[in-house]
Amino acid sequence: MYGSFVSVSTGLGVTTLAAHNITNLVTVRLSSSEDYLTWHTQFSAVLISHGLLGVVDGDYPPPSTTVTTSAGVTTVNLNFQDWVRIDQSVRSWIFANLSPGVLIDVWDCATSFQVWKHLSHRFRHSSMARAIELKRQLVNIKKSDSQTMDAYLREIKTISDNLASVSCSVPSSDLVHYALLRLGREYESLVTTLTHLPL
Repeated sequence: MYGSFVSVSTGLGVTTLAAHNITNLVTVRLSSSEDYLTWHTQFSAVLISHGLLGVVDGDYPPPSTTVTTSAGVTTVNLNFQDWVRIDQSVRSWIFANLSPGVLIDVWDCATSFQVWKHLSHRFRHSSMARAIELKRQLVNIKKSDSQTMDAYLREIKTISDNLASVSCSVPSSDLVHYALLRLGREYESLVTTLTHLPL
C-alpha cells in the first residue's frame, strides 16, 4: 500500500504545492471550535485530492528507517525518506491554515498525524457541543409578540447558517416546520393551511 501511495502522491506533484498555495484551497483559517468542522471538511478534500488523507489519519504510517538487503547489508530506506518529505509537506500545509493561537499549541508535534490528532481532540467535541446547542435553539425557537415576522425568520436563518458552518445543515423542509411550530395564535389559520398542503 505504501509503495502505491508514494507513487500516486509524487505523481500528483505533492511537493510543488507550497504552503502559501494551500490557503487558496482552504478558505477557513482554524482559530476556534466554530471553525473546526468547516476547516476539517475543506482540508480533508485537499488531502483526498492529492492521495494524502492516509498520512494524517494513520493509514500510511512511516516505514522502517532502514532496510536489509538479501546479502545482509543494512542501508537507509529510501521509502522512509520519501515519507518524511511528504509528511512534512502536509505538516507545513496544516500550519499555514492555523491561527497563531492554535499554531502555538501544535508547533512541536513532529508529524502531520500528530498535529491532525491533536486538533481533532481539541476541537471536535466542542464543535459537536456547539451543534447540539444550535439545534436546541432551533427546536425551541418562538416568535415573540414584539418580533416582526421578518426578524423571526432572519433569526431562524442565522441559526441555520451557523449549523451549516459546523457541517450540520438542516433541510429546508425542517426549517419550515420549526418556523411554523412556534408562531403565535394570530397565525393559526396560516399554519393550518400550510400544514395541510399536499407534499
